Amino acid sequence: MQDKIKEKETYREMLVELKDKLQLSLESAPKGRLRISMKNDRPEFYFCEEGPGTAGKAGRYLRKEFESLIRGLAQKEYDTKLLREVVFQLNKVEKSITGISEEKLLDIYEALSDTRKGLVIPGIKPRAEEIKDWLETPYEPKGFEENAPEIYTEAGERVRSKSEKLIADKLRLMGIPYKYECPMKLAGYGTVYPDFTLLNKNNLKIAMLEHFGMMDDPEYSALAIAKVRSYEKNGFYVGKNLYLTFETTHSPFDARSLEQMLEDFV
Repeated sequence: MQDKIKEKETYREMLVELKDKLQLSLESAPKGRLRISMKNDRPEFYFCEEGPGTAGKAGRYLRKEFESLIRGLAQKEYDTKLLREVVFQLNKVEKSITGISEEKLLDIYEALSDTRKGLVIPGIKPRAEEIKDWLETPYEPKGFEENAPEIYTEAGERVRSKSEKLIADKLRLMGIPYKYECPMKLAGYGTVYPDFTLLNKNNLKIAMLEHFGMMDDPEYSALAIAKVRSYEKNGFYVGKNLYLTFETTHSPFDARSLEQMLEDFV
């Protein structure tokens, strides 16, 4: 409960800061609005007046030397839409109304045409950049013993078992960003190296995927259960943000089940 309260307050502070930033930007924004028309697959920019009776007007053509004005008008429209959503979300937060979501703020940028995306500076980093930064953040993996078998995924990434290769290849086919054996600390357990740390491309939240491959070994099974319990104590729950796959000597892993397991995560 305390974590949710803290998360909500952090989100409120972000909204307030973003609101002030947007209002300041709009104070110095140029008057008018931007119309974009495509001609021979190239954008043409037009300055249009605002106010009653201006709808549908063709506007004044803006040559290349008016790039600053073009960008300013595009930024103004984006900032106005984003500010409207920020105020709406802030009102919900302060009244403790459900349904707040940073996704709606991100959607405002995602909904822009490619041309307009190239003209504005987003108030919130776009999902594609967040995903790229997450994937490119360096980490120290667990490493392999000298005589360990060399098994590689279709993308050339080394893994520990044929089952993990199947999982990695399936994740790539499903378009799920992941990190292999990226270290994290579990309170009460220590540092662990989850087989796969997943990133949800829609809400940018992470989940863990662990494959337990020797469940017919009693000692291995006991350690697997202890590890899952530690995940739960640290806020990772099966079916929510923790996914588990299993196999035994007589019951091999079936990668086809993974797609069904993660269908809500994509």
